Amino acid sequence: MVRKPTENQLMMHKFFLDFCREKQVPPTVREVMVGIGVNSTNGVVEVIKALLHKGLLKEIGGECTSRKYLPLLPGGECVFCGAKHEEIVDE
Repeated sequence: MVRKPTENQLMMHKFFLDFCREKQVPPTVREVMVGIGVNSTNGVVEVIKALLHKGLLKEIGGECTSRKYLPLLPGGECVFCGAKHEEIVDE
């Protein structure tokens, strides 16, 4: 059973959603740090891990590119195209 997101996790998820809607790309970890006023990349990464586990973010990118995290809407839909996260394929 997955626990409900904490207040901090919800705040970061909202930041991801707002950033993506405004800029049309997901933020980097450093952009999240600046945007929510955190001084530690480790703190941001730990919350990102929790959001991934809870199904509120999907990791995209990886090996050859920097990792990005796509925010998902509460029903698991992509914030950009509305597809369910199972249908989203990394490019």
